[in-house]
Amino acid sequence: MTASTMPNVSDNNPSSVLLEVIQKHYASLYRLALASLDDTQAARKATAIAFAGFWLEETRPPGAVPDQRLYELALRNFHKKESGHLPVPVEFANIEPDSSWMLEPAIVKFNQAVDRLGIIEHHLLVLVYVLGWRPDQAGELLGVSQKAAVSQLSLFHSRLCPLLEKAPESAIPSAGDLPELPKELGASADRRAAAILQARWPAPELTEAEIDELSRQIEMLAESMRQQRVTSTPYRRLTVGLVAAAVLLLCLTAGLGAWLLNAQGLSTGPQRTPTATAHGASTAFPQVTLLSPLTRRSSDEDIRQRWVESPSLWHSLSADVQTWRYGPLSYYGLPRSYRDQAWILQPDQSIVLNGLLGEPPGQSYLIAQDRVFRRSAAEDESHSEPWDGSLESLLPGEPLRSMIFPTTSRWASQPGEFRPVQTTSLAGREAVVFDWTNPGGQREARLWLDAQTGIILRAQIFADRDDQTLIDDCMLTSLALERSQPPPGLVTGARLGRAQPASGDPAFSALPPTPTPAAVPVDRPSTPINSAPPGFNPTGSALTFHFTRDPQVANATTDTAAQPAELIADGYNLGKTLFGLPWTLRCDRSPDGQRLAFNTASDGATPADDSVRWFNLSKPQAIYQPLPDLEAVSFAFSPDSRRLAVAGQGGDYRDSGVYLVDLGTGESRLLLAVDQAHSLVWSPDGEFLALIGIPEGQETESILVLHVRTSQLAYQSPPGAIDQTPADSPITAWGTPFPVEMGGMDDCAAPPQP
Repeated sequence: MTASTMPNVSDNNPSSVLLEVIQKHYASLYRLALASLDDTQAARKATAIAFAGFWLEETRPPGAVPDQRLYELALRNFHKKESGHLPVPVEFANIEPDSSWMLEPAIVKFNQAVDRLGIIEHHLLVLVYVLGWRPDQAGELLGVSQKAAVSQLSLFHSRLCPLLEKAPESAIPSAGDLPELPKELGASADRRAAAILQARWPAPELTEAEIDELSRQIEMLAESMRQQRVTSTPYRRLTVGLVAAAVLLLCLTAGLGAWLLNAQGLSTGPQRTPTATAHGASTAFPQVTLLSPLTRRSSDEDIRQRWVESPSLWHSLSADVQTWRYGPLSYYGLPRSYRDQAWILQPDQSIVLNGLLGEPPGQSYLIAQDRVFRRSAAEDESHSEPWDGSLESLLPGEPLRSMIFPTTSRWASQPGEFRPVQTTSLAGREAVVFDWTNPGGQREARLWLDAQTGIILRAQIFADRDDQTLIDDCMLTSLALERSQPPPGLVTGARLGRAQPASGDPAFSALPPTPTPAAVPVDRPSTPINSAPPGFNPTGSALTFHFTRDPQVANATTDTAAQPAELIADGYNLGKTLFGLPWTLRCDRSPDGQRLAFNTASDGATPADDSVRWFNLSKPQAIYQPLPDLEAVSFAFSPDSRRLAVAGQGGDYRDSGVYLVDLGTGESRLLLAVDQAHSLVWSPDGEFLALIGIPEGQETESILVLHVRTSQLAYQSPPGAIDQTPADSPITAWGTPFPVEMGGMDDCAAPPQP
């Protein structure tokens, strides 16, 4: 800071003085505003008001340092406008392939820890780590003692900075010249923290012309505020002054919008010939074609044609979806509730967050600059890869993809017909409801179609054998078309791996991470349960699994393969057990029907619980884990039901492969060291085991046939030939399907086939 004297507005050439102040301090004050308000546009406005208020001030305390007075007024203004401690929203258009640092796990944890600090601590970090102030200078400005400032910085140094030690050097963003930090904050982790904070609260790079224009606008704002002070009563002064400031700031935003975007290095997305600008959008889009809305009289051809045309009827959108998954017919318990948040800017940008309803998202999915960034908080993994360029892959999977791009849904490709039900409204959109029936006349789904775009606003999926029993219910709770920029909270959630509430237009904001459910889930009635008679043999019985009716069980975030349930066989209670939730369950029933083996995969919202377990139906309370350290992805009982083949990944790559477990003794041995093994199928005589995996020294998958007793390979297909069984493979003589997927709850519930 400087102690030079600042002339009043009455001094000679006041404009040049203001220009000098802006050149010297605008970037610093803007960064402080950004740390306070967490919104770039709000920070620009608040910084302009701070300069105008300082320039308007005619009297100063004797001996006051003008620069410090400017910062004091600015911080007072920023505190008044503070709207919660949210991470800084970064416009998504600015995410480039070299910006993957924001998804680096160590940096994610660091940013989350910074989020939990208060606004004073944020200002302290900006002043010291970003602007290079001494701790005593920063403490004086913030109104805290030097001891308090040093103590807070010491805590940041000792507790938060070490979180960055595991981040690779290549993941640390380039921040140019870093400020000189105090000696006690000179560790390499502190320098990393400074680089990340510089990138988190970036300085605008303004040209001379932009600074001149900014100075002119601030002068106009100050003059308007001065006139209101002179002519207005104290009450009206506040009201009229704020209105005038708002009008001028509106002009400021509109007149300087281009350079404000350019100053941040941002774009507004793909540029098209502008003919219309949507409400709330910053990019002008061409006028979309308005088609006649769908009605109850629309034919199957009309609906499918609208689905083909649908992507051309909008250019960008934000959507919020709640999904209730009721589970297969053999499951009795409460539904599991999910939430998906998405923003799309055609043709090449998107953000998606998904996870359990009422919990922070478990994974994020971003597409920008022809790359896909994936982050799984549940699995603590992140990676990026080239994007394939297809419009449908802007969304990673179901239910979003089918709802937003209906041509990807099964109802667009499979034979069937649409039967009208009613007209209604949903998510603020006019909708037409149709039942989709298969060629046999059975209802498989009920669909709420947006009358204009054909987007599926809600989809209820029914059981294959019972068109009254719900399996899934997916509902759009919010749909906003023509949003050229993503909701700020959605961007921040994608960057940090969690959702954040955001202020402003509700249709353009991410909902809080614990929204109220949009619908009341229906209840699946239980079947009568009786005590098993003496000598009852359940090996040939159909099974059902009755879980504790507790939302914390259905929406468990850990131990998803060990939730309390009662095992029922043909209506008879076999006893209590701990079993896997159906939505991610892998399960196999032994050929004699006596044993079940199971574990759970990750659904993106929760980590996998993938140690394989098994129990005997005669004693379901006794659960065995023969390979507790193996992350099993595939397993299969031998034809004699006495052995279990298990494929998975060990803690050490050398432990990965296919194992054989003797169920009588519990002993296990490694049959074959192979990477990414799956699709296990036994030969009918139990002598051979077929699988797909990557053998040592090979980079692609092959079909392998293993002689179980000797652990020798009896057959290996050419690399990459795995889509169908080769004619020369011994598998062709077995008469069994191959390759195969792991079964689920209904597969284990079904009686064994003779």
